Amino acid sequence: MQIANLTEQGSEISQATVAYIAGDIDSVKFNKGILDTGSNINMLDSDFFDSLGFEIDQKARYMIKGAGMKTLPIGEKKGHPIVLGMS
Repeated sequence: MQIANLTEQGSEISQATVAYIAGDIDSVKFNKGILDTGSNINMLDSDFFDSLGFEIDQKARYMIKGAGMKTLPIGEKKGHPIVLGMS
């Protein structure tokens, strides 16, 4: 498989539309989550993560790419369900 930079080829990339969602994690409600249906992972803002009182289970083992840049996540948290939608 070859990956090409569409900008270099002169192709236009359509503007992305953001889907905002509401839900809760461990009964802590949020109303400005961003739903990315093409993502392989779920991400949380570090301040929101800290407000939940969680500890990181495992250091990140991979880089993630979003909005044209790569970054190393702080870590991974496992075993907490995320409920989407208003309850």
